[in-house]
Amino acid sequence: MNKINPLYIIGLLLFLLILLVYKNGTLETKLQTQEIINKQTLKEAKEIASLKRAFKSANRNKTALNSILNHPQLKKYSVQKEVSKTSMSIKLENINKKAFDTLSSKLFNSTLKIDSFAFERMNENNISVEAEVAL
Repeated sequence: MNKINPLYIIGLLLFLLILLVYKNGTLETKLQTQEIINKQTLKEAKEIASLKRAFKSANRNKTALNSILNHPQLKKYSVQKEVSKTSMSIKLENINKKAFDTLSSKLFNSTLKIDSFAFERMNENNISVEAEVAL
């Protein structure tokens, strides 16, 4: 009967040990990259959920638009509002440049969905504005 040299067995065991350590290392790196991707996905999902909440609430949109229109520079102008089930239209006439700048920057920097925005220069200092905001 042939005997197997113990050095062959030790060499085979060392080879298997090295192979297992290598595989373990590659699996750990894959796991770490998957954890990073998972964290990014969760962060994006939370951001999307918060944006959905911000854009979906009709009452929140109404109060945001009303707070913009109640700004001290815009309060002195008469605002014509038309509220429908899905949108709110506003019209301001003969507002000055500074008030127009305030209104446009507040509208465009808010989380409101603006369906239409039109303005017309009445003269050098006054502007007429029409906007429609989705609720």
